[in-house]
Amino acid sequence: MARYRSKRIVLFDGTSATSTTLTSGVHFVGDFERISVAWVDAPTSRFTIQTSFEDGFRSSIVSWSNVTGITSAGVFTIDTPLRWLRALRSSSASTAEAFLQLRT
Repeated sequence: MARYRSKRIVLFDGTSATSTTLTSGVHFVGDFERISVAWVDAPTSRFTIQTSFEDGFRSSIVSWSNVTGITSAGVFTIDTPLRWLRALRSSSASTAEAFLQLRT
């Protein structure tokens, strides 16, 4: 029987306390096969997913690649093999919420 592991990470929570945060934290996603991003209550703004395949444990991540630019609310799947993920949002999206759903 297969055992699946699932994890949900909040990239941006939409509160006023984090409204000035334009870059999410960096998250290791190398153990997961299915990666989805939910962009909730997005005004007309841009939300960018960046990924890296660098080590990241022994040294800082220098190289980031833009995987996608999202301009509307919805759930999006990322198919690219990757180790690290972070999100960027524009200042006009200060109250929008974004979640990362991971599954092995």
